[in-house]
Amino acid sequence: LTALEGIEGPSARHHALKDVKTFFNWCVPRYLTASPCVGIKSEPQPTRSRVLMDEEIKILWHAVDGTFGTIFKLLLLTGQRRSEIGRLRAEYIRGDDITLPAALVKNKREHSFALGPVAKALLPKVAEGYLFTGVRSGGPYDQYKGHLKAVQKVTGITDFTLHDLRRTFSTKMAELGVPIHVTEKILNHVSGTHSGVQAIYNRYSYAKEMREAILLYEAHIAKVVELGR
Repeated sequence: LTALEGIEGPSARHHALKDVKTFFNWCVPRYLTASPCVGIKSEPQPTRSRVLMDEEIKILWHAVDGTFGTIFKLLLLTGQRRSEIGRLRAEYIRGDDITLPAALVKNKREHSFALGPVAKALLPKVAEGYLFTGVRSGGPYDQYKGHLKAVQKVTGITDFTLHDLRRTFSTKMAELGVPIHVTEKILNHVSGTHSGVQAIYNRYSYAKEMREAILLYEAHIAKVVELGR
């Protein structure tokens, strides 16, 4: 409990406790007779509803730079998770598409999505390995917290997280008239409209519809941030 209380932020504490419980559950009965986490409950997690407005998107787009800026823009343009974009490898890129291996994806299912021209142009020219690396570690980029705080301080837009970009993506897609099942395929949701019996019997990839939606959305973002002006 003392270690958990030392972690800043309820979400971070929640995920830390979840990981610790998983570890100790694995230890039973191999090395322990009972988990020391029994009885420790995670604090209630608030449901976020934050969506960035167009003016905020414009300000942030032009404020971010460097590796963090590229990741930020790709998160906004693709709707994928931070862990997926931040750990992109050159091997995952195939022309105008990215295919994430099951091991990298939250639901453990291989996931492919289209890249629009703006997103593709942002990708670093790396022949192999991680596209975004940490300055000190040489592994995947790991300086989100510091760079996010710096951008929030510069712009004055402080009440958002990187995961809110995913919600923003979904909301903007709806505003543009993209069918929800297409958006969920891009987001790689398996518990929404494409689940249950629907997921079992409908094996259509929606690749064409997903690409069209990405191009429509990217054109909207390009207009919002005034690319080319």
